[in-house]
Amino acid sequence: MEATTAESPQEKRTMNMTKEVGQSPRLTEERWSKTGKTAAETIMVVEDEPDLLDLVVQVLEGRGYTVLGASSVKQALEQWSQRDRDIDLLLTDMTMPDGMTGCELAERLRIDAPNLRVIYSSGHTVGVPGTELAHVDERQFLAKPYRPSKLLEIVRNCLDGPL
Repeated sequence: MEATTAESPQEKRTMNMTKEVGQSPRLTEERWSKTGKTAAETIMVVEDEPDLLDLVVQVLEGRGYTVLGASSVKQALEQWSQRDRDIDLLLTDMTMPDGMTGCELAERLRIDAPNLRVIYSSGHTVGVPGTELAHVDERQFLAKPYRPSKLLEIVRNCLDGPL
């Protein structure tokens, strides 16, 4: 859920209902400049928590990104095969209910698009030995729970950074 109010001509204030992993939904406040850079890239978001998927899509679309939202790996693969434009970034939860992890999904999509940029998201810690997160670069990782401002920051940094 989102409500936007104008504080000044240069700033808007957005109240977002967010759901943190393992917690009840809560209200957070994010501010950003109306004159800030808007985006033209396409992002696929794969997240099995419906409220979080909706929020992420809203935040990214509000910044000008074209967003394809998928609640399962199966849905993501269907959208990938039917896409009519290049997808610049995959933002995927690490643990999905239909048997394929976020890392496996990224590997599969990179067969078609070797330069696909990827951000992994999880409530678990990056760099834990013996897990898929052991080799994930912190610059490509978004720890849950996160604020919309952190989401926008890591997405922009990933898109603008080296492959």
